[in-house]
Amino acid sequence: MVVDETLKKIKTAIRIKHNKLDEDITDTICACLADLSVAGVDADVNRPLILNAAKLYCKAAYSENTDDAAAYMERYESLKKSLMISSDYKQGVLNE
Repeated sequence: MVVDETLKKIKTAIRIKHNKLDEDITDTICACLADLSVAGVDADVNRPLILNAAKLYCKAAYSENTDDAAAYMERYESLKKSLMISSDYKQGVLNE
């Protein structure tokens, strides 16, 4: 579940100040976290790299420029691959 603080950070990253798209943005964040989870990544949005991944994913989704959107998605996919091979971000691994 996406908490208000995460939504606020993502909205700042994608430069949206109004609340009209909050539900859609929340759904997009959840889709990102689900994508990471399916890939075997512990998608705890309170961790900085996971939050960064969510920002990139949302920037790709809400960018009006298709070239920028593709670049953001490429950066997201690259980060996801790094997270997938990191032992610190594998699902079921306790991080201390």
